[in-house]
Amino acid sequence: MATTEKFVLNMGPQHPSTHGVLQVQVELDGENIVGAKPVMGYLHRGIEKLMESRTYQQCVPFTDRLDYVSSMNNNLGFCMAVEKLAGIEVPERAQYIRTICCELNRIASHHVFIGSLTNDLGSATGMIYAFRDREKILDLFNIICGARMTCHYIRIGGVIADAQDEFLQKTEEFINYVPEMLDEYDRLFTGNEIFQKRMQGTSIISKEDALRFGMSGPNIRASGWDYDIRKIDKYGIYGKLDFDIPVGKTGDNWDRYIIRLQEIVESAKIIRQCLDNMPEGPFMAKVPKMLKPPKGDAYHRVENTRGELGFYIVSDGTNKPYRVHEAYTYWKGRTTSELAASYMAPETRTAIEHNIFTPGNYFYNGVGHVTVQYEKVLAIGYRGIIEEANEAKAKLRFGDGDYARRTHFLDAVILSCEAVINYAHRYAALCRSEAASCADVTRRAELERMAQNCDRVPEYGARDFYNQKHQTVRYDICKAYTLDINLNPDVRPRLCKTLENVIRFVNNHNRRFRHNLHQKL
Repeated sequence: MATTEKFVLNMGPQHPSTHGVLQVQVELDGENIVGAKPVMGYLHRGIEKLMESRTYQQCVPFTDRLDYVSSMNNNLGFCMAVEKLAGIEVPERAQYIRTICCELNRIASHHVFIGSLTNDLGSATGMIYAFRDREKILDLFNIICGARMTCHYIRIGGVIADAQDEFLQKTEEFINYVPEMLDEYDRLFTGNEIFQKRMQGTSIISKEDALRFGMSGPNIRASGWDYDIRKIDKYGIYGKLDFDIPVGKTGDNWDRYIIRLQEIVESAKIIRQCLDNMPEGPFMAKVPKMLKPPKGDAYHRVENTRGELGFYIVSDGTNKPYRVHEAYTYWKGRTTSELAASYMAPETRTAIEHNIFTPGNYFYNGVGHVTVQYEKVLAIGYRGIIEEANEAKAKLRFGDGDYARRTHFLDAVILSCEAVINYAHRYAALCRSEAASCADVTRRAELERMAQNCDRVPEYGARDFYNQKHQTVRYDICKAYTLDINLNPDVRPRLCKTLENVIRFVNNHNRRFRHNLHQKL
């Protein structure tokens, strides 16, 4: 009898396979997977440790980034843990708004699941449809808080702003659209014989194994457990709402897909009840700006979009959370950010400490963004780059072997540059709109000057420092500098001197810094 040789396939940690978070060493016997070994820790960012050096309010944006597909639910879990710790009573209206946002977030997360699943099965069309509908929810988030994915909307004590009439109206329109949306999915996927054969009876996780593995969320429910923290703990207002817990029978891929479709229906039902019974009143409790919960600890868990999410917080009575865990003491003075800071010039560290600029998260997880020729952008602007791209296109010959590749690249350059220009013009229009209704003469002048800057930069070259002439580090940071100068004209000379020192340091030492950091790591 013919046999096949077993071999190991490394799946990840590159993005196309697993989004960079882990590696799976898959053992294959032909086309059958007979073993899988996960290798964790590729994107450990030390968020828990980072929170210990921030105030409770400053910790909330970190929760957005635990899973950017589920930012609202992440915010909720952390905030409710702090509220339990500090004894903060959240207004009822805020609880209703929170619930609406979290259930919209749940539907959006399921859209990502459905779209990615269909794409992995060879149906790119399915991903387009699912992400189209996800965009409707992201637009709703943009209305209520000005952000689409990392929302930072749910805050300790409530929400940062009340739900506008536009948000409530468009949310109701989306809920009315849900049945039509699901009917479309049924025609495209659920009723597709090829889709069914690929899903039914594959990757079965029994009810017993699901419990033994410690699963939660839609996956454990697909294996037959009616386990949902919204029903068990009844946190927030979930105890007042009527909704069902979809449960699977087989625990295969098909059940995990169907469960999420059914959960979309239940989430829509929850949102409908919240819209119909929304109470009047405040949207935020009275929370001290410098929150100092009493000494003690608290734990709170929520039903996140992909399973149980819990936060355990220990307070020592200060304005920053404190966790007692012996293993973490090893990392004091050994983190990547501390190592990077050790190579910086004193003026650079001073600038970071005073929030003149921030390195962001690039020391923590190795994002690897690459941008070149900053001087060119500031010299000729994006309009000049567009003209160069059009000239290069005109020189191309149709008969060249790489004609298509070069044309597509240059078209992408032009499209990207035009997008940046339009983005700046939108800010110019917004500044003029704000200036027209501003009673403060000084502030009106600032807004008009911002509008003038955005009219010129980045479309055309910068003419002076006020147009970001001396910024050679990074254009997007330079834009923030300009706004900071606009807002703080009294500190302009001191800020300019500091920026000149930072720029000089980066230009002279950036290559050596990166080399030393790489060698040290």
